[in-house]
Amino acid sequence: MEAYSYVSKNKVNCRFSAKEDKKLTDLINKYGENDWKLIASYMPGRNKRQCKDRWTRYLSPNVNNGPWTPEEEQLLLNLVNELDHKWTQIAKHFQGRHDSQIKNKYHILQARMTREQPTDPKITQPKEEKKSEKPKDFFYLPAAKPTQVPLEELISIFDERNIDNILYFGV
Repeated sequence: MEAYSYVSKNKVNCRFSAKEDKKLTDLINKYGENDWKLIASYMPGRNKRQCKDRWTRYLSPNVNNGPWTPEEEQLLLNLVNELDHKWTQIAKHFQGRHDSQIKNKYHILQARMTREQPTDPKITQPKEEKKSEKPKDFFYLPAAKPTQVPLEELISIFDERNIDNILYFGV
């Protein structure tokens, strides 16, 4: 047990402070982004992986931490339908968005869609579908009686973003 005591003394498992962020930014400006071991040596309690991740995911001027546009959200949903959960591949389609941002945003969108899912029994979401059949992130009308629900009723259920989905499926 004593052999590992140095790990617990030197390892910091908490968030970076504003002071650490400033110091890390200053070190990057001085030494560049290639020698993370050197940079970490100036950051007490931080290792090279923590320093690199903090810079590349949050502090770098190339990172887009701003709000997501509706177009980005729709692109994300489309790419997940096409590429599944391959976050690194999906991130290549977004300027300045990191794969962890992409994954987190997708889960937020999924939670929002689950909350907004209509409780009307006339409208259902497919239980199980094959990857290439239909996009996962849309609501579908039952195939048995597609004309049961008037369009006006559907429009009142869905918000503006989902109206395009309704029109896409030919209602």
